[in-house]
Amino acid sequence: NSFLFIPAEKDPFYFSRKKDGRRIQPKAMYTDGGSIPQLIWGVPGYSPWGYAQAYIIHDWIFVAHHCQDPEDGDFSFQESATILSEGIKTMMENGAAPKSYFSHYTITQAVKSKIAEGYWHKPSSMDQSKCKVRQDKFLVQPTLITIIDGAQLNLNQK
Repeated sequence: NSFLFIPAEKDPFYFSRKKDGRRIQPKAMYTDGGSIPQLIWGVPGYSPWGYAQAYIIHDWIFVAHHCQDPEDGDFSFQESATILSEGIKTMMENGAAPKSYFSHYTITQAVKSKIAEGYWHKPSSMDQSKCKVRQDKFLVQPTLITIIDGAQLNLNQK
């Protein structure tokens, strides 16, 4: 299942890296939250939306890489995994998500895996039509909007 992420115009969602202060601000895109196997969604710490903000930043970096976004398309595979790890850790330390260092470790390792790296380097791993999301062309009317740190997350299936 994919959902349409639409950044808020007045107070957009972003992540600033502590390391260098670089600001990563996702644009409109389709996301599945965390690419967690459905079989373990019920296990605490492994919901595809448990670390939604970190997953959205990571998905944006993946989209930016494949769509050659001029602002955020220059991250390496390793940096993308590190940024997801930083995002999860930030959420845990700020109380935005439960502290589970085991989940943090296992999710980070999965995102650093050779399988994940294969998707990163595979040119056809993302439908290029998703590079230009038309926010005014919904396939269905939005029914549920959740505000996450100033971002709008449209929870409609496409």
